[in-house]
Order: sequence, then C-alpha cells, then structure tokens
Amino acid sequence: MRSINTFFTIFAMNKLDDMLKDKFFSIKERTQDEGTYKFAILLNKDHQVYEGHFPAMPVVPGVCTLQMTKECAEEVIGEKLRYTEISNCKFSAMIVPTQTQEVEVALTIQPEAEMFVVKATVKTQEANFLTLKATLIKENQ
Repeated sequence: MRSINTFFTIFAMNKLDDMLKDKFFSIKERTQDEGTYKFAILLNKDHQVYEGHFPAMPVVPGVCTLQMTKECAEEVIGEKLRYTEISNCKFSAMIVPTQTQEVEVALTIQPEAEMFVVKATVKTQEANFLTLKATLIKENQ
C-alpha cells in the first residue's frame, strides 16, 4: 500500500506543467555505459524556486530532483513520461546549489509491458543525494 506522501509526490510530479530542463537545470553531457545512462547536470543556482526554498540557504526541492530524473528518462526513451509508482525513494543529502553546481544522474531503464522501471541515483563524487526506483508510463496512456 502506498503511503499518503508517495501519493501526493506522484500527484505533484504529474501536475508540473513546465519542464525544468533548460530552466532549472541543463544537460552538459550524456553517456551510456553497459545499459546505464549517465547525465552530467548543471544546476541553475539563480532559478526562482530558491526564492522560497529557502532564501537564506537555497536547497533543491525533492520534487525537482524527481522531475529532473524523469526528464532524463524522457531523453533516453524519447517520449513524455509520468510516474505511476515510486517504490523506493531515499534522499540521502541536500543539494545546495550554491555549493554543488553539477550532479550526475545515472539511470537504468527496464521496459516491462507498457511501463518502464527506472532505477536512478543523483550524486557527485562526494555525496549521494537520491536513490530511486520508480515505474513510469508514457504520458498519453
């Protein structure tokens, strides 16, 4: 049974109207190695989201980290996706964009019927920020 927090996270993720790519973050480089897709991500430390999260100490909102991960999966699959389930999500550390301007998003994507099981990490050499296992489907399904 999904927790209420998971339900609201999936709801919020699927209601984000604007993509964050090229606004909140940009893709510096994309590589593939033995089924793992790696994205070097540059964060926009001046994005307006930090005006409210938090003015004195900006922190990347967790929902933005999840959206960034989804958008990287969309780059691989070539279609818009939406979350249907987040079965494992662990935020291990905060991403402070004034201190960390670049992160790596690493994805493995396993197609299953009309879904995609995505395992992802968001990290730097110094820290792991997110470990995720989620199921996504094409947005129009």
